[in-house]
Amino acid sequence: TKTDHMGMHWEQWEAIAEKGIPGGPRQRGEIVMPGYDRRKLYGCSGGGMEDRGDYTVVAKAIEAMEKYAREDKPFFIHCGPTGPHDPYIVPQKYIDLYDPRAIDLPPNYLDDLLDKPRIYQRHHKYLWAQLGCDEVRESIAHYWAYCTMMDDYRKMVYEAVDALGLRDNTILIFTSDHGDYAGAHGLYCKGIPAFDEGIRVPLIVRWPEGIENPGRVVDEFITLSDFAPTFLDIAGVEQNPTHGASFAPFFRQSEVEGWTGEFHTQMNGVEFYYTQRMTQTKDYKYVFNAFDFDELYDLRNDPFEMKNVADNPIYEEAKRDLVRRMWRFARKTDDIIANRYFTV
Repeated sequence: TKTDHMGMHWEQWEAIAEKGIPGGPRQRGEIVMPGYDRRKLYGCSGGGMEDRGDYTVVAKAIEAMEKYAREDKPFFIHCGPTGPHDPYIVPQKYIDLYDPRAIDLPPNYLDDLLDKPRIYQRHHKYLWAQLGCDEVRESIAHYWAYCTMMDDYRKMVYEAVDALGLRDNTILIFTSDHGDYAGAHGLYCKGIPAFDEGIRVPLIVRWPEGIENPGRVVDEFITLSDFAPTFLDIAGVEQNPTHGASFAPFFRQSEVEGWTGEFHTQMNGVEFYYTQRMTQTKDYKYVFNAFDFDELYDLRNDPFEMKNVADNPIYEEAKRDLVRRMWRFARKTDDIIANRYFTV
């Protein structure tokens, strides 16, 4: 039985109403959330990787794989552990792998955010500015530790495939649904905003029978919308996706003619309703913020997205090109943004 999302929130509200917001000085690695509560951003969980819920998810996936292998049936398994995810609470074994003193702060950590939307500034001011530089380094060490633990879970799956004798004809794809700012721009978590650290996810594919010249790195835009078309393509199933394309051709070559040179993201807020849409090419990123002024980054000269040049007339044509791309994608995907009312 799984507690539903709203039920979990109501339990939190009742606890706060009954006990009040905890007082006292802020503890190391803790974030005091004004008017709400206080939470640890990072820390030690005790126990080992076998004591986590993610271990059960991985074990169940391996169990299913073994069952289908015994029955000699083809299978498709989505093994979806939660980590790595905030808060970065991990076993001591993994924390010991990284020395916070040897970790550099992100190159854009000192971004003052003054040329970016106020919601970014608000998040930093009321939450993340509480952390000293030493705590930021510790938080990054804990996030890396979390990622390393997930690699150990991934190793379990890979070794199970090999032990079943399925290595050559089984496609293993490692990815995620989002990243984490982990101190980039002085921020944490994900969602708003649309900086690279939050939207870039891993994509590693192993398929001995199907990948030519393995070990290649392909530098092209691939999004989560491309996964379903890829699976159907590999399975030989006819398809007509509204958007997204199969990236299976990259298994045979590093360049695919006509592959898209842009990608898009959309954010519809969390419990607060601010909407955001982003369009990116290899040269520029444009962010439409319905709740504030827009953003434009020259990725060739500013890869860490420090300087918002949306109001710089030198970039007017680049901005218009990205806006055109955004509208074309909106039309292609039936995005509901064509309301001509004044306040939209």
